[in-house]
Amino acid sequence: MGWTYPSYEGIQATGDPSVYRTAMFEIVRGINERNAAMGGIFSSTGYKKTDGTMSQTLTMADIDGLFMPGSTSKLKYNMQTIHSQIGSIASRFTVSSGRSATYTATTIRDAVGLPFVPPAAGDKWTDYRWWQGWQDALDLLIYGFQKSPGATASGLRRIGEQRSDRDLSWQHAVFTVGEVTGGQTWWSTVSTDTKNTGFNVLWIMEHPFTYQTKLQRVSECSVTPTVDGVLSEVWMDDGPNNPAMFSYIGYGGDPLVVDYASATDAYTITGTYIGSGTLFEEHFTRQLVNADFPLDGAGEFTLEITNTPPTLSPISGAAGDTGAGWAAFFGDVTYYVDLASVLTDQA
Repeated sequence: MGWTYPSYEGIQATGDPSVYRTAMFEIVRGINERNAAMGGIFSSTGYKKTDGTMSQTLTMADIDGLFMPGSTSKLKYNMQTIHSQIGSIASRFTVSSGRSATYTATTIRDAVGLPFVPPAAGDKWTDYRWWQGWQDALDLLIYGFQKSPGATASGLRRIGEQRSDRDLSWQHAVFTVGEVTGGQTWWSTVSTDTKNTGFNVLWIMEHPFTYQTKLQRVSECSVTPTVDGVLSEVWMDDGPNNPAMFSYIGYGGDPLVVDYASATDAYTITGTYIGSGTLFEEHFTRQLVNADFPLDGAGEFTLEITNTPPTLSPISGAAGDTGAGWAAFFGDVTYYVDLASVLTDQA
């Protein structure tokens, strides 16, 4: 179907329905369709109808007679909301198909010649450049991404018990508990040292806060996307702007070797150890096999550390004031999707 008016310059704004009513209806529809196709990026009280009620969706009848001037104009309110919502969804779209840079609220507005601030009371609402800019922005926002949707992880892992005394030893924690099946360990930010979020396999000793030692050798992982469109690429990374990562702090063992395996793909990832007591991050990205990660079902894979479990603690030193030392691999599975086929304005 596409846009009713691909270009607004030089056309008459009046009529029944007016060009501006058509433009508002189609731009709001375009924002909502992108939001839905991406699994829901934002929630909002939405737009003002002519009768003063609020709705995230608008019909042509909802905004018949809406064009009123003044500082409390419902039209101005909707224009400001359009401007804000396009900015709010921009960072979930890449500039080109597949893994590439993302837009931001600033870069998408710069790309189409819109100011960062939304239209104010004194601006001329009939200026076609507002409507053209929003429409042009939506024409650019067609390549979406979703990072580790519906992520779960479990499987075989060796894990030490948490204890409250200061004499916790690596040997006691690893070999008393032995191999068990449990849920995934998810990282969070600890002090100034970022362990990140995502799928991981790891060796870690933490003290004095938690007094625990862990050896998590295998993670059986699953992701289930909630996006529509056509799958362009799937990557092991931490989203478009960040790679997956090996991280070491106070690790004194061999380089960490991790095997990845999905239904049709397998490869080995080797980290680089550069010295005890040094926080080191080695970045890593890998394109995965699309067929292993369908948009209509779960994608499953495993991560496994293949090093021989150490009998003595491989950790010496700690990360800042956290009292933690670790050797770990962590990353996400990111789906990169072309939405054009599910967007009315791109049909």
